[in-house]
Amino acid sequence: MKTSTWARLLTAAGLATVVCAGPTAAARADTGGSGSQHVGALRGPSAAQARMLAPATPAYFGYKTQTVRSPKGGSHSIWFGRMNYGGMLVLCIDGELLAPSSSPSKPISRASQVRLAGLLSRYLNSTDRVTIGALSYISRQLLDPGWSFDQKAFATLRPGDQAAIKARVRQLNAEATAFSGSYKPVVTNTLGTPDASGAVRSGTASLGLAAAGGALVPGVTFKARITGNAQFTLGLKHVGSAAARTGVNQTVFGQTKSAANVLPWVGTPQAKNGDPVTISGAFTGVPASAYYEYDSPHAGEQRVIGAAPTGTAAGTSPTVKLKVTTPKASTVVSTQEWTAGAKIVDVLTTEGLNASTVDVTARALIAPKPADLGSCAQFGASQWAAAVKDGTSKVVATAKVTGQPANADIKVSLSLSKDIPAGAWCGSIDEKVFANGVHVMPMSNGQAPSAETPLIATELGDPHEWGSMAVSAKPTPTATPTPSSSSTPAPTTSSTQPVIPTDQATRGVNGVGMAAGASFGVFALLTGGALARTLRRRNR
Repeated sequence: MKTSTWARLLTAAGLATVVCAGPTAAARADTGGSGSQHVGALRGPSAAQARMLAPATPAYFGYKTQTVRSPKGGSHSIWFGRMNYGGMLVLCIDGELLAPSSSPSKPISRASQVRLAGLLSRYLNSTDRVTIGALSYISRQLLDPGWSFDQKAFATLRPGDQAAIKARVRQLNAEATAFSGSYKPVVTNTLGTPDASGAVRSGTASLGLAAAGGALVPGVTFKARITGNAQFTLGLKHVGSAAARTGVNQTVFGQTKSAANVLPWVGTPQAKNGDPVTISGAFTGVPASAYYEYDSPHAGEQRVIGAAPTGTAAGTSPTVKLKVTTPKASTVVSTQEWTAGAKIVDVLTTEGLNASTVDVTARALIAPKPADLGSCAQFGASQWAAAVKDGTSKVVATAKVTGQPANADIKVSLSLSKDIPAGAWCGSIDEKVFANGVHVMPMSNGQAPSAETPLIATELGDPHEWGSMAVSAKPTPTATPTPSSSSTPAPTTSSTQPVIPTDQATRGVNGVGMAAGASFGVFALLTGGALARTLRRRNR
């Protein structure tokens, strides 16, 4: 068989019809009966076709029949298989060795051309012998005017080979019907279900390549990319690459399936409310909707057909927008007039928490009220921060509630201490909200909170949770003088003489009251000294 330098491109419906011929040859209609156009010579195989032939590919691959007498004269065998034809992988279609000038290939419909093109594109370089034999069988059945002779020759193969080829023919024909072009990328992107806070920080993309009938075509290489403050949560191996790669963030690689490739994704920790997320898909190795038919340059030589190069396609999903909630809490205390030993109720309202139930801890603190402060409502966050830092603030009540509904009002009761030193005090409450059970939400650094990490904490000095209290001085107890251990008798004092306060007068929450006790002691010492001088004057 001699190498042909002439080629014909059979095209799918809706695409341009191209017939390649020599500069001096007249163009003629293609096998589908459509119009033709003189576009010049295609000399030798295209680079894409040449790449289809691996160096180790044998010159002949398939099945050779027994010798059968042709009704046109002579006897020969039929090759149901593939050949290396001028550096290309091709299939013969003229079983009776008829010249193209006297016997053009059988007219076939445009749909049949497209189905055959898809099969050639996907399987002509297969290393499966039965698949190649079936591909040759389908091509001859569609295009060979001497099909009856081909059938006679086919019957001389071993029964087992005949059965295997025919079974594969049925599979390929069914596949060609389901997966014929033209092809359309399908890329979708859907937001996930809102969490307990109403936020949607994740979604699912799907990707596939649809055939003309809507079925998704398997085996096509794709690259999917996500844009926006989001990343894929899994990577797919890039099949067919010499160096397999795996992507786990913005890009993943894989091959299409007969079902959509599902690609879940999640927003990054930096994601903000309203951030857009888009998925794009790029496909390579898209089956061709055309095939090449090479004319024989001399009468008596068979014509051959070859696959057209595969193509590319790309698609982009609709854009979706993340819904990100900001966790926050607001509080209102039941009364601003605090009384030592009384119970106050703090109503905490949480919002934007990704949890069904939460635990809450609360502390009521007091700090000395500055003399120049008109109201404790003016004792703000900065003053509280200073009081906590220098140790002048004191905890006067703590409480904890568990299993409370998130994103709702939570009542926290606190019983104020009865043992609060005298003085004017400003009070405030700080609360910390913790995730209950397994319900957690990412923190600002993207990590899940631990059991000791609150989801959110309120700030001391909130205008709605302040309190004020004035604690009166307590009656000073009279202490019994302690006898002196020296030999000198202790002086006798009258019952009206002031007594220096003992530690009983300085007891309070965390030792508060020491300052008041100390000043009162100085007063007592000064008064006692004056009495002593008066007594000495009288004795003179």
